[in-house]
Amino acid sequence: MKLKFHRILEGVVETFLVSFFNNNPTLYGFNPSKSTIAKCNALVSSMNAMHSYHRFRRMEAERIRLAWIHHKNYVDAERKYRREEYEAKKKALEEEKERKALEKIEAENAKYRVFTGKNGATIDAKVIAISPLIKKAKLKSREGNTFEIALANFSNQDVEYLKSWGVN
Repeated sequence: MKLKFHRILEGVVETFLVSFFNNNPTLYGFNPSKSTIAKCNALVSSMNAMHSYHRFRRMEAERIRLAWIHHKNYVDAERKYRREEYEAKKKALEEEKERKALEKIEAENAKYRVFTGKNGATIDAKVIAISPLIKKAKLKSREGNTFEIALANFSNQDVEYLKSWGVN
């Protein structure tokens, strides 16, 4: 409020002084001395300087405000970029972890097979060991139980599969 009043007052005084000295001051019944004219000119120039100073301060404040906004926008963009990069890496790591877990499960399941006996009984198990001397296979079921079964008790297809393990 105070600054606004000063601006209005400056404008009124400046307008009066400029119009007064541009015209002939003697028309107004005033015959100023050279020192009075110098004082008035000094007053006008100091008012102009003050006005320029305040305008400079306003421009400087606006420049600082715009620089802050630019900096804030830059920082926000940088944070957003880093967050997206972090999320992408996190997602890639999770996908890699999930892929490895699936591969492990698939590898474990690939070891398991349904064996069928000559009597028609089935067991879902994996081969742990084969003894060619006593012609028996040691199997482990998914439940964790182990069985020793003679090769003669397996179906023909299972015997072929077990031959791939080196049994004749």
